Amino acid sequence: MISQTAEQNYFIELIGAVLFEKELAPPPQQMDYQKMCRLAAHSSLSGFLYDGFRRAAFDVPADILAMSLEMRNRSVAREAIQEVEAQQILSSLERSGVRCVPLKGLLLKELYPKPYLRLSVDVDILCDARQFGQVEQVMSPLGYTLQHRGGCHDVYFKAPNLNVEIHNKLFHTPASWREFSKQAWKRTVPYQEYQAVRQFTLEDSYLYLMLHTSKHLRAAGAGLRSVLDQMLFLLRYADMLNWEEVNAQLERYGLGKVHRHFLELGPHLFPECREISPFFASLSEECSSEMLDTLGSFLFRSGAMGTVQTMVNLNLMRSKQQGVSPGPRLRYTLRRLFPNRQAMEYIFPKLERAPGLLPFYWVRRLVKTALFRSNYVNAEVQSMKHLDEQEISQLKQLYRALGL
Repeated sequence: MISQTAEQNYFIELIGAVLFEKELAPPPQQMDYQKMCRLAAHSSLSGFLYDGFRRAAFDVPADILAMSLEMRNRSVAREAIQEVEAQQILSSLERSGVRCVPLKGLLLKELYPKPYLRLSVDVDILCDARQFGQVEQVMSPLGYTLQHRGGCHDVYFKAPNLNVEIHNKLFHTPASWREFSKQAWKRTVPYQEYQAVRQFTLEDSYLYLMLHTSKHLRAAGAGLRSVLDQMLFLLRYADMLNWEEVNAQLERYGLGKVHRHFLELGPHLFPECREISPFFASLSEECSSEMLDTLGSFLFRSGAMGTVQTMVNLNLMRSKQQGVSPGPRLRYTLRRLFPNRQAMEYIFPKLERAPGLLPFYWVRRLVKTALFRSNYVNAEVQSMKHLDEQEISQLKQLYRALGL
């Protein structure tokens, strides 16, 4: 069990009560309901609160119950809108013959007792790169406006607050991860009653789940939701997976250690897994309890998809020179102002065909950032001002254990 705060501990208990249909025991006296609600929202898991409180063997404060009901209703409404819109998009892509694969939350939410328990920021769909030029013709009649073109995905927006990311590839780097995209495409099978709309095999779905989690970890951290996704996937499908193939691919992509820690963190937080699942019951304990606690605490602090502070810390941690002295800070600042060509090609795909325009695109990126992302830049600057050498050292130990 994570021992950092009473709110973290109790939120885990609440999630467990919902997932495993248990009675929720009273919280410890020092537990702050408001803090726990903020923690749930930070993790994009606020839908759990009201459902958990309904299982309480005690009287939950009326204001907290009302707040949690409002949060749940927002989650229900958002999930319902996303589901309706996603099905319309998939049907339109099918009629247009555009091959595609629904990704992430569209499928993972079905593993939860209720789909609104897993709140997604946007809808993600992978489309065949060879047909990518047809996508805007499909999206425009549905009321979507193209907001941004990127190296891996385009972003579409529909008022009042719906974002859809249409991907042409799953990963930009490293090369072996790009190869996964190609191979996974070849193994897809029809999704539901569609033909052009496809889905990954179970093995590829699980591998993509771990690759995507690791991508977030490498960039800015990942959240508790990633552990729940993996745990619930395995509670349903562990006995159906070809583990010889899965383990071989995890090693190939350099994910053996991170996978093992996430695999053990699920039953570490939720012992009920071992009681109801032969797979988890037979799982040996190879990771230290202390490291699992550290990982769990880190995931709690990371929200749903990481934080700016973690991104800054990771970049400094990877500097050749240790610590938070001026050298690494300067190198970090220069890398952020003038990313290398590979990173810039991800943002501006045209650079792949015209690498000589790199200086022009550096200037374009700086102007665009100053005009449209000033809040993010300010958050990054503030993070640079609040560096903690001990925190960076602890992060380095954790990432070494994870093989990242």
